[in-house]
Amino acid sequence: MQILVIKAEEHYVRITTSRGEELVLYRFSNALADVAEEDGSRVHRSYWVRRCAVVSRRTHGKNMELLMSNGVVVPVSRCYHELVNKMVRVQG
Repeated sequence: MQILVIKAEEHYVRITTSRGEELVLYRFSNALADVAEEDGSRVHRSYWVRRCAVVSRRTHGKNMELLMSNGVVVPVSRCYHELVNKMVRVQG
């Protein structure tokens, strides 16, 4: 079972896997440290995604979002646009 998306929600993190999701009392910074060796990236102040789970990238004006393999849509902060563009280009 692989983690696909980690989302910060106040003092909790929502961990989404291929089997579902769970809300856990855990610091986002600790969760990021735990997945540091995984093939993924932080794409927003509140989101980390596994690179191979990104299906597509969509833009709406200056806004960007990622569609994940499980149907979850993840917003991308502007400061991460260049990283995501490279990430999607390498995959596709």
